[in-house]
Amino acid sequence: MGKVKLLIFLSFYLIFSCKDYSKSNTGSPEYDKLMNKKDIILEEENNKEKALESADKDASIDKTKPNFYSDVQFINGTPISRLSSGYKIEEHALFLAATKLCWLFDYKETLGESRKGNYKNGKERIKITSCCGAFVPSPYISPFEYYYSLYHGNKDIVTYKNNVFKLKEIRENLMAENFESFKNIVQDAEVENLSSYTLTSSSIQNYNFEKSQLEIRYYINNNLKVGSSKASMKSSGRRYRSSSFTHLIDMTDEQAKAIYEHYASLNEYSKNPPFQLTTKTTYALGIPKIEKRPYNFELTIKNIEFFKTGDGYPEPSDKIGEIQFIEQFDEKTNI
Repeated sequence: MGKVKLLIFLSFYLIFSCKDYSKSNTGSPEYDKLMNKKDIILEEENNKEKALESADKDASIDKTKPNFYSDVQFINGTPISRLSSGYKIEEHALFLAATKLCWLFDYKETLGESRKGNYKNGKERIKITSCCGAFVPSPYISPFEYYYSLYHGNKDIVTYKNNVFKLKEIRENLMAENFESFKNIVQDAEVENLSSYTLTSSSIQNYNFEKSQLEIRYYINNNLKVGSSKASMKSSGRRYRSSSFTHLIDMTDEQAKAIYEHYASLNEYSKNPPFQLTTKTTYALGIPKIEKRPYNFELTIKNIEFFKTGDGYPEPSDKIGEIQFIEQFDEKTNI
């Protein structure tokens, strides 16, 4: 038993100690550099070889599907302890997208070198005027260190939030050991075509024989979280006060009957509608042109796909319809 414990200990030690120590501790000047973001520009070209290697390793796993489970996820070779479900993977992708959009935001100017509640540097009141500043809570002063608390369980900054000497040491070490890896992860983040199985929910309500249409009711989550903040639905065109919508799909009586019989065959479902659908939403994340309280990010829905619910993940054959949008909430076509 003692040998087993020793092997487990050595395994964890090797995983978390394999860091690049060839670079010296960058110290405060480098941390100032991070806060200002002026000298750090994300490369436009992604590392294609790294992407191909990652694709080969994960070819058998579709992480965009709901309810994806695994004990530990690895991103750029780094274990991420909080990605144990498909929902956490979506949350993680959204956080990285927000960080990428805010890469050039001057966090040091807004949040200071240290932060306590609504005050920076122990005296001046913090003024939040953008979504980039709003999604980083106290005592964190950048998405970089906030990320490691959310997804790596690093609570050192919270533990020593009132100890300025310890905080300085913690931040310098975090910068020296993890910033390059973090920059690469953010660089590869998707912003324009994010996928979500939780942003929209939908169900079959009825079938109209006269019009040969299947009625679907879908709901859009207006409180999608970015970290501990919220990103709400905003449109550059018309706004909808409600989050509930009705969508009609043209289909024959035979096609609709087959869908009804499919749900009737599932023990966990009632024999009558509403029948719950699996709903995939593709969207883009952005920063509003005009920012107002509570300083949310802007979500632009590109399309919503509806799938029959069954055993396991939805297959292309389970798809019963789709909505595409020219402008957010303006329907273009459907299947």
